[in-house]
Amino acid sequence: MLSQFGALTVAQETQFGELPSDFLALVFLRMPVDARLRAREVSRGWRALLNEPRFWLVLDFSQGSGVRRATTRALLFAAGERGRGHLHTLDVNGYEDDLLSAEDLAQFVAAHGESLRSVTASESRPLGADLIMLLCRSAPLCTLHCRARCTAAEALPLLRCEAPCALLHIFELRVGSFRNNEQTVLDLAAALPSHGGKLKDLPVYGAPLENGAVSDALMRGVAKGRVGDVTFLSCHLAPASVPGLTRLLEAGCLERLRISNRQLLLFEAGPDLTAFCNALRSSTLQTLGLKDFQPDGPMDYDATSALFTALATHPTLNFRW
Repeated sequence: MLSQFGALTVAQETQFGELPSDFLALVFLRMPVDARLRAREVSRGWRALLNEPRFWLVLDFSQGSGVRRATTRALLFAAGERGRGHLHTLDVNGYEDDLLSAEDLAQFVAAHGESLRSVTASESRPLGADLIMLLCRSAPLCTLHCRARCTAAEALPLLRCEAPCALLHIFELRVGSFRNNEQTVLDLAAALPSHGGKLKDLPVYGAPLENGAVSDALMRGVAKGRVGDVTFLSCHLAPASVPGLTRLLEAGCLERLRISNRQLLLFEAGPDLTAFCNALRSSTLQTLGLKDFQPDGPMDYDATSALFTALATHPTLNFRW
């Protein structure tokens, strides 16, 4: 019925018009946003009912909301106008990226910032620090759920939820541009626990982690922040980093770990590797990805053998070489 609003006969319109308004309201509240807007065109009675703000308090464009994938940004703004002054929830996770740009999202939040209390941005597009700050300033009483991509310096106020980001909820943080500065790594490690329980995915690009103390500090920060998915890309991890990785495995929060090490030696036979392998066997890790962690030339067969033995005895680990 909902897909055929334009073809209703007079008899059908009369029949639907005789339904109790409370019943119609329950039906409308369960309709996807685009169907609700089309329903306004069926009759004057339906339009009058659907002009009430209660039907536009929540705009759900997420996957599974029932909104057609071919919808347009105009629909989002039209629905927003229906709920102006009352709209409190916007979820565009799953909305087509080419139809809703970052600028569109900023424009929408700026128009409805006084009433918005929750905004969930698309998981397929990380937001930059400047845009996150803008969204938080536009809707100061709103919790913003998003992915973020920023430099190590930009990440600090976001993780600490400093003003204007007091209600910020980052579930994935892609952080880079450490400029070979170990202090930026230490600052990031100290800030991660502030966002504990919110941050689920942490890809780290180019952090200088050759120093065992610096690497250990970051691993402790990740563990205290209860991050479940961690990626180290070109972070120059070294054998001195292995004790920190061991403690991260022992913390019990990690589910996925990926390391791409640019042909730098990471594992070598010895007590540190033995402790790492023991922690790996009993860890909660579900996926381990290792790439380019061994330099060109002869391999350390003792280290490789110990590592693969530990991998083979883990009951559920998915290993990617």
